[in-house]
Amino acid sequence: MSGIPRFIWTDEVLRQVETLAGYGLTQEKICAVLGISRMTLTRGKKNTEKLSDALARGQAKGEAAAGRSLFDRVKDGDVGAIKWYEMTRCGRWEASRHDVTQETTVKVRVVPHAE
Repeated sequence: MSGIPRFIWTDEVLRQVETLAGYGLTQEKICAVLGISRMTLTRGKKNTEKLSDALARGQAKGEAAAGRSLFDRVKDGDVGAIKWYEMTRCGRWEASRHDVTQETTVKVRVVPHAE
């Protein structure tokens, strides 16, 4: 069989995928880093359970690290972090009201009524 050689999902490549997913890279960007097509990744996920696991594990680790960092800032009293935490993690939203006033000039032409 000739053509492009089949991509091998080695343990080293899977670790790299997990790391990149943890950094928040999209699957498209992960493909670019690895030098593979989106189709190769899609086929890999279907044929290699470890690949799907590496993507999911990396994403979860990245979210956990970001959450830990955010929570550390909350504990330190960072007001912006506290607001963000309350909005995204506690479901609290700040109600705001915006009054908008606009002046408009309207030109009216009076047409005499013909009898």
